[in-house]
Amino acid sequence: MLSEKIVDLIVCFVAFIVFAIFVSMYPEDMIALLIATVILIAIYVVAKELIKDWARHNHRLGF
Repeated sequence: MLSEKIVDLIVCFVAFIVFAIFVSMYPEDMIALLIATVILIAIYVVAKELIKDWARHNHRLGF
């Protein structure tokens, strides 16, 4: 579980670093880029939970 939380923190950190780079390149679109970053993080979280639930029900994988 600890490694999963570390991966989540790294994903969020990378997403906001990419956000900061794009805001420095396109400062007029900051709000749209922030919304896109939050949506991408939300998609990651939902996909991770769906995969975890699927893996839990698929006993052939050993979960």
